[in-house]
Amino acid sequence: YTLTRFGYQMQSGEFTVSGDMRIELDAMTELETCTINFSVTPAEASVTLTHPTGGEMQADENGAFVLPKGEVYSYTVSAANYVTANGSFTASADAVIEVELTYAGEAWDGTTVTQPTEENGVYMISDAAEFEWFAQFVNAGNSTANAVLTQNINFNGKARTAFGIYDYADNNSGYNGTFDGRGFAVTGIAGEDGILDCIGPDGVVKNIIANVNIASGANIGGIANTSKGLVENCLVAGSVSTSANYCSSAGIVGRAMTGNTVRGCVNNAAISNTTNSYASTLSLGGIVGYTYGTVENCYNTGSLSAKQDRTTNKGIGGIAGQIHAPAIVRNVYNVGSVIGPEAGIGGIAGVLKGTLQNAYFLEGTASNGVSSTEGTPTAEYASKTAEEMRSAEFAAILGEAFNNDTDGINGGMPVLTFFLNKIAACVLYIEAVVPFLSFFSYRSFCHNRMSPFDIRQSELMKCFVRVSIS
Repeated sequence: YTLTRFGYQMQSGEFTVSGDMRIELDAMTELETCTINFSVTPAEASVTLTHPTGGEMQADENGAFVLPKGEVYSYTVSAANYVTANGSFTASADAVIEVELTYAGEAWDGTTVTQPTEENGVYMISDAAEFEWFAQFVNAGNSTANAVLTQNINFNGKARTAFGIYDYADNNSGYNGTFDGRGFAVTGIAGEDGILDCIGPDGVVKNIIANVNIASGANIGGIANTSKGLVENCLVAGSVSTSANYCSSAGIVGRAMTGNTVRGCVNNAAISNTTNSYASTLSLGGIVGYTYGTVENCYNTGSLSAKQDRTTNKGIGGIAGQIHAPAIVRNVYNVGSVIGPEAGIGGIAGVLKGTLQNAYFLEGTASNGVSSTEGTPTAEYASKTAEEMRSAEFAAILGEAFNNDTDGINGGMPVLTFFLNKIAACVLYIEAVVPFLSFFSYRSFCHNRMSPFDIRQSELMKCFVRVSIS
């Protein structure tokens, strides 16, 4: 037998059954603890600290966290008008963790609309007023317009336009241009829609870090409510919620239709369905609500929840609520908790009808990887312990799109190589240009002053170094 509980030393032993027995076990021994404090800028920023099996940690009356040693914890630091920061650490001794959030950009007033400059047929968007102009421009019949972000965007929770109009009768409907976030953050997304309503079959949306707090009674996703095109290298934090019993909701794409691909994406947002209905397939997922297309090289850390007493509901999964035929979901993993009716939740998928390959979920997040299957699906998935997921072998199993979390940005779990390469570019540049700058200094700058997923880091770091020297 093995006896485990968070914060206590594991007990194990063996016995021989000789009849009815009652085994008295020794009291479990508490692990040693250490005290962790956070020093955050701005001072009003809030800190959320979690453990894969222990759940959310609570601070004491002084704001300090007293934690069992030897465990890996993940933190989120957030504040209005700033880009949310995530990180992780192993508790080994008393320490102070310093986090300075990145400014999210000028807060939008909700009314100003400004036409952005255009270079070689691409709109250069530098603030929320220009973003809103572009969204309205696309929806006015210019669905193939292209754009890139040149700064962080702060919508400030104001009502805005989700671009790319979905038309049930038109398979080509939606946004069919290329929108490149270039690693900038889009924050203050509120209301009933993701950044886009619909991505068309020729649409490409990539390199966006989004912080959303959206809720709807319809299909909803942090990047797009519906997609028939490509979503690549995007990360979503915050919350996504629906109250409907017939719609799809997820961190990246709510409704991933035929021809859609979601690649290299991460969801950190909390996803929930609050319907009171019974006998419903909720299509609630970390990455996609449901998919008829391809999902690959993605992972979910956000929690998923639906009402547990609606025992006949189903279609709730850590990666996808439903995987339809002929969809393919591969090279994915989930470490977010999945809460809902026991028979309707899965660590990977709620309902599987298509193909699931090389998929994993953290032991304890759900009792099963897939709650139900229909038709003749392919189901290749397994559970892993937190220790197994933090190993180099696990990152290798997931494939070359993943790498070890050597920088502690994901609780030691594998991170996408695409994002990690951007940190490496930043570090190598500083080491070459300013050899006297310590590793701690540039590591702290990369992780705390900017998002670790910022694909502009090498350029921004040049600016930082030059200004500091001069």
